Amino acid sequence: MVLAPFLPTAYAQDQAAKAQTVRPEVGKPLQSAIDLLKGKKAKEALAMAREAQAVPNKTPYESYMVTRVIAQAAAGAGEPGVAAKAFDEITGSASAADAERRQFAAAAAGQYYIAKDYAKAAELAARHAKLGGTDKSVHTIYVQALYLGNNFAAAAKAISADVEAEEEAGKTPAEEELLHLHIEIESEDSVAPFRERMYDYYHFLTRRKGYKVVPIAIYLRVGLDGRGKDRYVQEVLGRTPLVFEYDYVGLPGLDGADYLHGDNL
Repeated sequence: MVLAPFLPTAYAQDQAAKAQTVRPEVGKPLQSAIDLLKGKKAKEALAMAREAQAVPNKTPYESYMVTRVIAQAAAGAGEPGVAAKAFDEITGSASAADAERRQFAAAAAGQYYIAKDYAKAAELAARHAKLGGTDKSVHTIYVQALYLGNNFAAAAKAISADVEAEEEAGKTPAEEELLHLHIEIESEDSVAPFRERMYDYYHFLTRRKGYKVVPIAIYLRVGLDGRGKDRYVQEVLGRTPLVFEYDYVGLPGLDGADYLHGDNL
């Protein structure tokens, strides 16, 4: 038998108020952490917030408040991995309002990006959009995280959609939306014919469309030096009227061990 709908309104309000309170054993260290944050002592604030986190049997609201302060303190203390996970957690909290969830998702995306967890950065930036967020800086994180996470197809698709939307609105696409627009993948055994085609694509995008483009080639079967710059050169009567240079990644030429453990940005 369900009796809740028939409970007096005053009683229901009292129960809701109790659910939104913090007990002294949690509130005391938490308030100290907040005061330390106000004093720009983020590391000390993080340590104090962890004391509140260690209190057993916390209510959902207490856990939400503690995690929220940990997220802010960790971000200020230069611990983006900790901050990202905390912001990520409270993004789904029932204690957070819709506007707060959007803010937390945006903060989580930014902290994951700083921590170089690009897959999670893209995931939280996408969640920000699903929650109704329209912050262009978060969308930029989404696109760049896809690219840096080697999800080139998704990055190119997102950028193309942005460019088309800008053009339909009669606007010139922002430069940061075009920096990685032209990512060309070549699967042939020789790149010699591809070099001229790469230049033709670049010429079309810059002259016909007026875009600022950074061209990047990905060679699937030709390694060269692994990473570097390739060129398309036109020579006429001993002169060189045209030299077109672009970045390339030759997958067979990459050292797998180095790229597994190194910083490849």
